[in-house]
Amino acid sequence: MRLKLIGLIGLLGLIGPMSSANAQDSVRLALHLDGTLFMVDNEYTGCRLDGYTLPGFALRPTVAWRLGGPLTLQGGLHWLHYWGGSGFPPGPLNEVRPTGSDTLVGPHILPWLQARFDFGNNVTLVVGSLNNTDGHGLVCPLYNRERLYAVDPEAGAQLLVEQRLLTADLWVDWRQFIWDRSPMQEIINGGLTLVPRWLSGRWSAELPLAAVVQHRGGEGLTDTTLGHYNLLNATVGLRLGYRIGSMWLKAEGNLLGYARTGHPEGELVYDEWGCLRSEPLDYKRGWGAWTRMAAQWDQGAIEVAYWVSERFRPILGSYHYSNFSSNTSSMTHDRIKVFSIGGHYRWQWTGYDLELQGTIYHYFPFTADRKDYWKCYCPSETMASLGVLVRLHPTIRLIK
Repeated sequence: MRLKLIGLIGLLGLIGPMSSANAQDSVRLALHLDGTLFMVDNEYTGCRLDGYTLPGFALRPTVAWRLGGPLTLQGGLHWLHYWGGSGFPPGPLNEVRPTGSDTLVGPHILPWLQARFDFGNNVTLVVGSLNNTDGHGLVCPLYNRERLYAVDPEAGAQLLVEQRLLTADLWVDWRQFIWDRSPMQEIINGGLTLVPRWLSGRWSAELPLAAVVQHRGGEGLTDTTLGHYNLLNATVGLRLGYRIGSMWLKAEGNLLGYARTGHPEGELVYDEWGCLRSEPLDYKRGWGAWTRMAAQWDQGAIEVAYWVSERFRPILGSYHYSNFSSNTSSMTHDRIKVFSIGGHYRWQWTGYDLELQGTIYHYFPFTADRKDYWKCYCPSETMASLGVLVRLHPTIRLIK
């Protein structure tokens, strides 16, 4: 299957701190194998998002070297491969879905190198390949979870805080580098997730705040005719939890916003019969609301969620949460409403685990605009995604 992917973020199980109380233990060496073998079938239909399959693996063998002081160096290779494919599409997109054609022949192997400074009090600075095992803590509409295994790793700089009452992730990912007179645009992604929390016995409360920014442009001369612009997603929410034994019951609500700078939005132009003659609007502002209820335990989770939005575009999220069609040219959707129910179950062993996952999406009827068409009516639809993942995360200490 031919795929065109964004290149974003690596896999799972990054090295944890290897602190030592003795000076002679300040240099340590460890071998890590992080990776995911995946087979995901997305049976999607309709005028919003085509179905696609993700069959392949991503492996990252690395060696981590703990130097004296706070510095740890970790380096190796990241190999992403799709079964049945002999090439790989270049350049990032904004979603994980099939499009375009293979152009690069041979294995798709990238260098992976990280310098990590552990400053104590669970504050960490990362330079190079970034840490990302949970989508930077972003809520689902802002981050497609398939990016955790189906795209290239992120690289740039990152500041992490992981404390009892506060979690923070500030990151910059230099997605596409260009030279002067390049035929493409520079693309930089960045974001901030800030989660203050309150804990009291069985209860927890969190106030997640997050923003994602994408810049497209570049300061040098380029041959592209695309203008410079920036995209912004932001969210504020409230998340409540109650623990029963080893299970957490959670409920949350989130308000999300979308904004774009650059060329103007324009206006819709209809002829005398009501047929749209202009291009649909490239929205400058939009909003969304996402609510979720979930039961989570050590081996798995089950959840139900509801999404509603107008003029919203997720920068790194799935097109399930977008008011822009990904498979029908020049079409934008009016208010959309999506109900989903899904879950996963995981079997865990030392060094690896096996996970089964699935989600059912139900779209309520909505209307849409498309050039040279009257107002389009889209009926309700139900679609599903099923997948099996094998995650590898063994560690071998070479020097203790």
